[in-house]
Amino acid sequence: MSGRLAILGAGGHGRVVADAAEEAGWDCIEFFDDGQKGASGRWLICGTSTDLLESVQIYSGIVVAIGDNTVRQTWSDRLVTLDAKLATILHPRSSISKGAQIGAGTVVMAGAVLNDGVTIGAACIINTAAVVDHDTKIGDAVHISPGAILSGNVTLGSRVWIGAGAAVKNGITVGDDVVVGLGSALIRDVAQGSTVAGVPAETLKAKYE
Repeated sequence: MSGRLAILGAGGHGRVVADAAEEAGWDCIEFFDDGQKGASGRWLICGTSTDLLESVQIYSGIVVAIGDNTVRQTWSDRLVTLDAKLATILHPRSSISKGAQIGAGTVVMAGAVLNDGVTIGAACIINTAAVVDHDTKIGDAVHISPGAILSGNVTLGSRVWIGAGAAVKNGITVGDDVVVGLGSALIRDVAQGSTVAGVPAETLKAKYE
């Protein structure tokens, strides 16, 4: 898609999002960040988050490139209240079924695979070479890290973080705000707010600890 794209968050993840957007055809990409000035890689930082909020209508699309799930969701929701157009960035070297549904503000990186019947919420990150198999349902502001694999019919709540290289067994349900450690093998359901890790994954931190 051609047009003028604003990216909130000029760190390393932001640069990867910008690269994916450029590959997808966005021809004018501008960063906004509260902690950096000048440039991020080969892209100009045009101002702060406040500057972006004051100029949302001039952009064909806006994407929040902040790794923290809660912060990313908060900013995305705020932009929606200002009638900003949240951009969905799909890297051309990802593989996305025509039967997959992807929410606004979500980014799908190179090498990711989304199979038939997959539903992805808003403001998610489907990172490099992640695999989301058939009929899996993912809530809002979820991050599926590089190389993670979700088998078929998995259900993830909102703001879940699946660590790099983790694998989730088919049919598993994961509650909101769960963290799954990198390289873990998740073979049973996980209650909201928990942190799990290991092979097989065990609970390290329960919701009310």
